Amino acid sequence: MNKRRLALAVFASLSLASISPAAALADESLFLPSVADHGGIAGYGASSLVKSDGTYWTWGDGRSAPTQIAGLSDVETVLEGSLVVKKDGSVWHWEKTDSADGAKVEKVEGLTRPVAVRYTYYGTLAVDAEGNVFRAEMKDRGPDMTRFAPVTGIGDVADLTYYYDGRNRDGQAQWVFLKRDGTVWKNADYAFDRFVPIPSAGPASSVQSQLVLKKDGTVLAWPIDNTGTAPSWNGDAAVRVPGLSGIRSVWTNTNTNLAIDAEGKLWFWGATITGWTDSTVLHNRTTPVQLKGLPRVKTAYAVERSLVALSEDGKLYATSIERSDMPAAPEFKLLSADVGSVLASKRHLIYQKTDGTLWGWGVNKAGQLGYGDLEFEHLTPVPVQPPVAVTVNGETARLSNGVIVRSGQTFVPLRSVFEKLGAKISWDENGKVAAVERQSGAGGSASGDTIILVDFKSSSITLNGKPVKLANDPFGIGGVSYLPLRFVSESLGSKVDWKKEENRIDIEMK
Repeated sequence: MNKRRLALAVFASLSLASISPAAALADESLFLPSVADHGGIAGYGASSLVKSDGTYWTWGDGRSAPTQIAGLSDVETVLEGSLVVKKDGSVWHWEKTDSADGAKVEKVEGLTRPVAVRYTYYGTLAVDAEGNVFRAEMKDRGPDMTRFAPVTGIGDVADLTYYYDGRNRDGQAQWVFLKRDGTVWKNADYAFDRFVPIPSAGPASSVQSQLVLKKDGTVLAWPIDNTGTAPSWNGDAAVRVPGLSGIRSVWTNTNTNLAIDAEGKLWFWGATITGWTDSTVLHNRTTPVQLKGLPRVKTAYAVERSLVALSEDGKLYATSIERSDMPAAPEFKLLSADVGSVLASKRHLIYQKTDGTLWGWGVNKAGQLGYGDLEFEHLTPVPVQPPVAVTVNGETARLSNGVIVRSGQTFVPLRSVFEKLGAKISWDENGKVAAVERQSGAGGSASGDTIILVDFKSSSITLNGKPVKLANDPFGIGGVSYLPLRFVSESLGSKVDWKKEENRIDIEMK
């Protein structure tokens, strides 16, 4: 691991100690509707998308391209904790597995039409469309995301969030509830039996982690004490952030804080970072500074060691927070134009251009950008691979990893489709050679068996002993070997029809 990668890993570990998953996204959103009709995409998140046909696709966690989660249909929106909501209001949970389907899907009990879910290891809460609060039942290894029960004692909730206070030695989160009337409440115990109002925090328009945006445009913050003393349940110690007024939105990861005012000006306070590995230091600015040099800002995030801002005219900019203090006029680099919307996670972001295409930027070591590789990072934006479905004789093929398109040629994982075409697949681990064989009389060549050999070391391909040269070489990504779909399928005697506008490939066995 080079110096930059090690430093980024250290910074990520420092952040993870205090950043909640909810706080990784502006306004704590996980899913945005599509800004344009392109490729049948209805909406997207930082590592997922929903197509207009209701299918659900994810990438990251080792999957380098959008991969359809089999068993999920009619999906409308996506929430935290690997939850999706169907159009009928039912909630479903999925988790990645090593099975052929690549995922386990279960219907969630006790929760319907949630509008917000906040996940932590020590507990997960949800709010439904009626303002009722629900809690995931606990099991030995954290919350059971398939079973929820009502929380009594609080209701009429519009949103909720949480933050970690170092005074709590049990690692529990402090929960904050925003009611529809603008009042702010906290839980007064970890059993969620008692709740207390925080009069000074209201009336509020939004809450995010330790920040409260009041309806008058001022911002309050609860101090996060790391002294190790016991928490004070009255919680009425939120203090006004100095110098901020007329604020319309806030964002925080509990270390770095951003605010946008009514004139589209961007304000910064909190952590910048210097140093590497064991010498990494977070520097805290307590007074907000207005960042100049940008047009009117629509939304902004801190991603790894960068600050990223989307302007109202559709331009995406980035500047470094790798410094001892944030100056009033940092140099911003233009990343992209014609951007309609953006969502960010802790280490990367996904944005949609006005033409409907999805793009990624940032750390990619687990395939977070959906680009079709596992390069550690991409600091020049790259396109997310299209969500391509494959059908065999009208039935959708279940792929453990998504289709990858290179120079117009589609590739699929070795064992994903071809066995459905009657082929036998074998793999020589030592030689890195894949063999695809189909006996005559089962759709193969009329003169005998069809044998395709793919050598991943030399990138050579033979069909019945004769060399074949294709536009792109076969390749492997993260231990998954990819073969050219059309060439192999047609060599096995099948008809292939790529419906590019629909992002679907139909294979018919002859």
